[in-house]
Amino acid sequence: MLKNVKDAEKMDIIVWPSACCADKKWLWTMHGKINALFKHNLENGEMELSLILKQEDFFKESSMASVLVCDDKVYLIPRWGNHLHCINMNTREDDLIGIPNEIEFTNSMKFSSAFEYEKFIYCIPETYHYLLKLDPFDNTVKVLFDVNEIINKIGLERVNLGKAVLGSGGRVYSCILNTNLILCFDLKSLTYEVISIGERYNYDSIVVADDILFVSSNEESLIFVYDYKNRKIIETWNTPFDNFALSKLDGNGLLVDSIIDGRAAVLKNNKTIIYDLGHRAYQGSYGYAYHHGIVCKSNNKQLYFNRHSYCVSEIDEEDNILRDSKRLVGTVFVNLLDYELEPLMIEKELFDLKWMISKLTVL
Repeated sequence: MLKNVKDAEKMDIIVWPSACCADKKWLWTMHGKINALFKHNLENGEMELSLILKQEDFFKESSMASVLVCDDKVYLIPRWGNHLHCINMNTREDDLIGIPNEIEFTNSMKFSSAFEYEKFIYCIPETYHYLLKLDPFDNTVKVLFDVNEIINKIGLERVNLGKAVLGSGGRVYSCILNTNLILCFDLKSLTYEVISIGERYNYDSIVVADDILFVSSNEESLIFVYDYKNRKIIETWNTPFDNFALSKLDGNGLLVDSIIDGRAAVLKNNKTIIYDLGHRAYQGSYGYAYHHGIVCKSNNKQLYFNRHSYCVSEIDEEDNILRDSKRLVGTVFVNLLDYELEPLMIEKELFDLKWMISKLTVL
């Protein structure tokens, strides 16, 4: 797609994760705007371009939903991307793993989340029809649940799930968007249940602590605290932001990440601490909430990425966001602005990605 490969030049860009995962040394980061997997050295702060994924469009918003590290392999689970990738860390070989009905879902939203649980990888759909189990030993894929069939049984037309969370006992929870319903999959018993929570609608985000679910509604700027065992809402919390993403922290606090500006809040022990971490790097719509509230762990440390400051911050054991943050900047060896947009790219009606990439360039 380069107009002239000989004219390719080195360029530093801000690395804006759509998904990331840390091991002991590296923070593996999939760029949220382009087809580029970076690895960030957590010891010396250096970042390098690891790979351009094969058979994926170069300009695409949120191509990957999750990054997972298993031994010497990095797995990338697609959201808007077209393939499930397995990257060998040593050889950088990119193997594509086939999934059921792959052609039918080309250029469609697929998975919202993925988890490693008891040595297997579980891929949770967003609009894709199946919940999949992947065996990292031989990369075989098995359908565990026909989610489309479940959705049809409860009278809904199509799969439309929010970001999922893994709770205790191998239970996975996800909001059925635009409803007051939570879909719970039990990975051990291979059963599922549909949970109705109150009369509210438009639940869009969920986190879990033991048997307590925290379900959020951006529409009303509220978090509903739901007792799973006793099947009732026990508290309702107000949030400081109108539009936010929700994440669970290790110290039992909740991270509420503002989507419209550079603030984040930690809710803990009936207190709310607001952090102002950055400002808009460019004007214009931010679109999706996929890139907000990204928290991962490395060497028992929590790392949080703020979309507006383009920085990774450490969160301490008491769930305080530390100010000593690091800006993620990576070098690519092509001139991104020489790329042609894919003529059938799904999101070109929503985003001027070429313009956005130009604004991410570090001057």
